[in-house]
Amino acid sequence: MTEISSQDTNKSAQISSFNLSSKTKQQWLQEGITYYNAKGYEESLTVCEKALQLDPRYAQAYYGKGLALSKLERYEEALLAYERAIQLDPDYIKSYNGRGTILYKLKRYQEALTAYEQVIELNSDYAPGHYGKGNVLFELKRYSEARKAYDEANRIDHQFESIYREKSWSLLEQGRNLIEAKHFDEARKVYKNAVRFVSSQSEDYAVHATFLFQEGIRLFELKHYEEALDVYEIAIWLQRIALRINGSSTYIVLGEMLISKGEVLFKLKRYQEVLDVYKQVRDAYMADPQAYSTKSSFLIETAQSLYEKGCYVKSYAAFKRAILFDPHAGYLDDYKRKSKDLMLRSLDLYKHGRYDEAYAAYEEAITFNPDSEKMSYEELMSEEIDFTEWLSGGYGGARKIRSIEVDEDDPQNTFYFYYTLYW
Repeated sequence: MTEISSQDTNKSAQISSFNLSSKTKQQWLQEGITYYNAKGYEESLTVCEKALQLDPRYAQAYYGKGLALSKLERYEEALLAYERAIQLDPDYIKSYNGRGTILYKLKRYQEALTAYEQVIELNSDYAPGHYGKGNVLFELKRYSEARKAYDEANRIDHQFESIYREKSWSLLEQGRNLIEAKHFDEARKVYKNAVRFVSSQSEDYAVHATFLFQEGIRLFELKHYEEALDVYEIAIWLQRIALRINGSSTYIVLGEMLISKGEVLFKLKRYQEVLDVYKQVRDAYMADPQAYSTKSSFLIETAQSLYEKGCYVKSYAAFKRAILFDPHAGYLDDYKRKSKDLMLRSLDLYKHGRYDEAYAAYEEAITFNPDSEKMSYEELMSEEIDFTEWLSGGYGGARKIRSIEVDEDDPQNTFYFYYTLYW
C-alpha cells in the first residue's frame, strides 16, 4: 500500500481550506436549506457545520443545524443547537419555536408550553407559535385552551385548518379503543372532547357512529344489554353531531340506531323509555320526507300482510306501530274496517249455528282489537266509534292482549313484536 506523504497531506488540507473558503457562510446555509428541503438531512447538517466553521456565532446556521438534527431524531443535540441560536440572537423567533418543537417531541410539555409562549410574546401574529402551543395543550388534555390556540393559528394562517380534523380524529380513535376495552365512561368523556374540534368533516363522526352501532348490535346479540345500551347511546350522539354538521339522508341511519336502542331498552324492561325513543324514531324519519314515506308504506304493508295470513296478534302490533308512526295516513280507517270484518264474521258464523267456529273467530277478533271484547254489537257496528284514543295512547293497549305469559327471548312473543319488530 502506498503511504501518504506529508506533502500530500498538506496539499489535501490546502484544498479543503480552499473548498471551505470558496463559499460564504450564507451560501453554505442556503445549500443546507436546499438539502433539508430535499430530505437530505445528513448533508444539510454537514453544510450547516461548514457555515459555523466560517462564523461560530452565526445564529441562523445553528437554527439550521437544529432543524437537521431534529429530523434525524437527535433531539438533545437539536435542543442545544436551538438554545445556542437563541443566545446569539435573542430576537430570532424561529429558534424559540424550534426549541418548543423539540421539547414537545421530548414530552417535556410544561417547558414546551413556556417556549411557545415566549414565541407568542415575541410576535403574537406568528401562527406556528399558536399551533405549537395548541399541540402542547392538547397533550396536557386542556382541550378548550388547545382549541383557542388552534383558532388563533388558523386566523393568522389558514394552512392550519386541517388540524381540527386531525385532532378530532385522534380523539375519536381513542374513544373507539376505549369502547373495545369496555371502558364506556372514559370513552364517553373522550368523545365529548372530540366534539370541541368539530370541523366540516361530518363523515368522521358518521364513520365512528357506524362502527359503534355495529359494536352495539354485537353486544346485543351476546345479551350484554347494559353494555349495548351504552354503545348505542354514544353512537346516536355522534350521529346527531354528523347531522348537525351536514344534514343528509343519514337521518335514516339515526332512525335505525334509535330503533336498536328501543330494542335493548325493552329487554331491560324500561318500557316508558322505549316509548320516548320511538317518538324520536318518528322525528328522525320525518326529517327526510322520502324516507318517512317509504318507512310508513313498509309498516302498513307488513301489518296488512300479517292480517291476510291470519296472524292477528302480530297484525295488531304491526297496525298499531304503523298508526303511531304515521297517524295521518288513513291506516286507522283500514284497521277499523278489518276489526269490524272479523267481528261480523264471528257473528255470521254464530247465526248459522257454527258455534265452535264462531267462538274461534271471536277470539281472533278480540285479539286483533282487544277493545272489541268490551263492546256491544250495536257499538261494534256503529260508525261513530272513535278508536283513535286507545290507538294513539301509546303501548298500554298491548297489555290487553289475551296472551299474558311473556317470554321476552321468544321472537313470537306479542310484546316483543309490539315493541321491536315491523320497523
